[in-house]
Amino acid sequence: MDNSPVTGNQLNPGTPRPNGFVDHAAVPMQGPVNNLPATTSGGSGAAPAVVARVAGVAHQTVDKVAEAAAPTAQWLSGKTEALAVSGRNAVADARVYVTANPWQSVGVAVVAGFLLGRLAR
Repeated sequence: MDNSPVTGNQLNPGTPRPNGFVDHAAVPMQGPVNNLPATTSGGSGAAPAVVARVAGVAHQTVDKVAEAAAPTAQWLSGKTEALAVSGRNAVADARVYVTANPWQSVGVAVVAGFLLGRLAR
C-alpha cells in the first residue's frame, strides 16, 4: 500500500494526506455533508451560511480523524504481514519436526487429542 503524501484527495482537494485505507473509509461520509446546502430550502436568512459552516467543520473533522488513523492503519498492515510470515515459519518448523520424529509426533497428537476431548466434555 502506498502511503506517500498526496496533494488533493476526494475529501478535501489541496490537502496533503496519505492515500489508502483510511481515505476509502472516510469517502462515504463526504456525500451527505456535500448535499447539506442543497437540501436546505432556498429561503433567505443565515441558514445557508450556518449549513455551509457546519459542512466545513464536518470536513475538517473527517480530515483530522483520517490523519490520526493513518499511522495506526499502516502499523496494523505491517503487523498483519509479520504475523503471516511467523505462521508460515511455524508450519515449516512443524513439518521438519514431524518428518524427523514421526512416532513422537503421533504420540504428542494422541495425548493432545485426549486432553482436548476431556476438556470438551
